[in-house]
Amino acid sequence: MNKKISTCFHKMTKVVLVMAILLTTSAFVLPSQMPLISNDNDSVYTDIEDSYAKGAIIAWSAPEFDVLKGYGNGLFGPRDNIREIDLNIIFDKLLGKPVRDWENSDALTREQAAKAIAVELGLIPVASPLERYGDHTQIAPEYRPYVYALKESGIQKGDGTNYLPKTPFTREAIIQTLSNSIDALIDRSESEPNYEKSIIIRKAGVVLKDMVVKGDVIIGYGIGENDFTLDNVNIEGRLITFDNVNEINITQNQTDYATPNDYFNNSVFVGDSIIAGIAQYVISERGTANVLGDAKFLSEINGIRVADCAGDMGANTIYFGYRGEERTIEYCVTEMGVSKVFIMLGMNDLTGGFSIVQTIERYCRVIDKINAAAPNVEVIILLNTPKVAGAWLPWYCTNENFNNTLIDEYIADLISMCTARGMKYVDLNSHLKNDQNALPNEWCRDDFVHLNDSSSAVIVKLLQEFAKQNMNY
Repeated sequence: MNKKISTCFHKMTKVVLVMAILLTTSAFVLPSQMPLISNDNDSVYTDIEDSYAKGAIIAWSAPEFDVLKGYGNGLFGPRDNIREIDLNIIFDKLLGKPVRDWENSDALTREQAAKAIAVELGLIPVASPLERYGDHTQIAPEYRPYVYALKESGIQKGDGTNYLPKTPFTREAIIQTLSNSIDALIDRSESEPNYEKSIIIRKAGVVLKDMVVKGDVIIGYGIGENDFTLDNVNIEGRLITFDNVNEINITQNQTDYATPNDYFNNSVFVGDSIIAGIAQYVISERGTANVLGDAKFLSEINGIRVADCAGDMGANTIYFGYRGEERTIEYCVTEMGVSKVFIMLGMNDLTGGFSIVQTIERYCRVIDKINAAAPNVEVIILLNTPKVAGAWLPWYCTNENFNNTLIDEYIADLISMCTARGMKYVDLNSHLKNDQNALPNEWCRDDFVHLNDSSSAVIVKLLQEFAKQNMNY
């Protein structure tokens, strides 16, 4: 199938275009230490013999890469520190941006660099890692999710046991990270080679044909407002663009969606004040990027419960506000004319003392009401996010036994409900937990359950991953 996807990426950043369902290590972009001085003979250095990154340094100093150079005197300085400006310069060069002027800035520690790298790559922070470093407690809590995001994506592994978070991040560490992640920087058309890792396209008009890329294909700023073509390219990672590309020409049967965000077009997210907080973040981000397509949000911040939506609260029923009127959930869904409904409810039922059994039974009735009113709408359950580890409860939480153990029991029953009914669900719970089985304090805005922008950003990425797994290829 010959498909031309016309995008709307004006002034967008980090928009992910999914081309295959398999997710592998994200392509990686980093900088060097000190001004990046060109030297014609820098492919051979006199100070790298004992560097663990010797092979990578030689490869990435080749003229065709044009990213990292030595100091112009035959020296590379493998153990010199990386500064913040150096990191920015490498990202500029890798992605074909105008290179900013070098200026002095603070050197970065490994944990500081980890956060900067993970954020630039759009990695999902990992609050509860599969395996912790031996010096886990030495990693500052604010950096841990990003350190483990790099670890679990295969980008950084520390020394095999420890991460050494407070030590300086060096030039040889950068170059090795690049080598671990990126196979090629492509400035001209190619056909038939296969790449084990990620590649970066830096210039407009490039045509890639008949190849397999096991990593990501990253479209740099050098594309500008022009286009590029993928002809029978099997991308096992992601197609990522950082700029306002006008057209992507795709000749192959890939997907009915241009981006994972498009999966959420004609959808609505329904919930309580937690959904309202996520909505605030999404709406603010839409000023510069395509975030969850044109999805709408229907939320009620005054403590709406599953019990309200089921019609069990009588005169005390809390309704959704819709077009200036109090309306039921099924009325709103029908009037909106959406095709998908993502629901996250139940937290207020638990804080109010309703049992899990009651809440699940009511949830089933709410779903039945939506299905009866809008039979062609797909209902997808969002598993509720956790609370922080602290024991403090706000005044409106009348259930003194409300904690993460109770939430976990509710989540387990929600999963059973979805399984029994053949419904999809999105796990927003486990990915937001730290090693205390709780929402990290730095991801919470009120020391209770409400999410801030950092955790909302994680939610968006989890939703995008869910979209990729459920797109039609």
